[in-house]
Amino acid sequence: MLLAEAHTFTRTPEELAEDRAAYDRALDLLDEVVEREPQNTLARLRRAALRSVLAPAEEVVREHEEILAAARGGPFEPVARLELGRRHLARGQAGEALEIYRALEPECPWLACVLHSEMGVAAAMAGDLPAAVGHFEGAVELTTREAVAALQARSRQLMGEVYWSFWRTVDNLAVRQSQNHAWLAGLRSRDGDLDAARQHLRTALGFLRHDEVGPARRALKREFVQRMEQMFPDLAAGEEVQALRREIESEERS
Repeated sequence: MLLAEAHTFTRTPEELAEDRAAYDRALDLLDEVVEREPQNTLARLRRAALRSVLAPAEEVVREHEEILAAARGGPFEPVARLELGRRHLARGQAGEALEIYRALEPECPWLACVLHSEMGVAAAMAGDLPAAVGHFEGAVELTTREAVAALQARSRQLMGEVYWSFWRTVDNLAVRQSQNHAWLAGLRSRDGDLDAARQHLRTALGFLRHDEVGPARRALKREFVQRMEQMFPDLAAGEEVQALRREIESEERS
């Protein structure tokens, strides 16, 4: 499973579509794990998440529903529900995703900081800008050291120390807050509040440079620029994002 992750780690869907060899190799490895250990819920979830990058969305949703049915009543049920919500988002079904997230929040307080970010994405997809801003502001407030520590403890318990040690480089407070503020920057730019947008953008970049990000920083910076250019092109054209792009290009040349 670690080798499968190494083939796809921090790769965007666009990059995996271009590099099918890495995608196919990772999928083969996860297929092997699931074949050997059909009750390994973590492996099944990771396999389904990877398949969602290129497989038909309806097919992947059905696969996640099967995994959730098998996980009911067990420790992986909240994660399986969260992942099913994400698959609905990928299909553009914001309402179905929000229904799952809202049901999870009172049951799983350790997931609250994650859920408000996810609900912010769903609200933005549904065109409800005030709700999206409200959820991301809530995510910023909820993403405390204590909340992230609780989330990490639960993740470590579910994944095991070795596998979690791999993932913690891209799932920590600095990375989550960088993503939350990046979304707030983009949403504020859409409603015309450019001063607030640039303030959130500078905060997002500050978190991205935090020591906690570690060796994943280079890949995360590239993904940050790509997502800004795809989703918030007006903001991406500003000096802050362009300076980050020049920094990335300089690193690649060296």
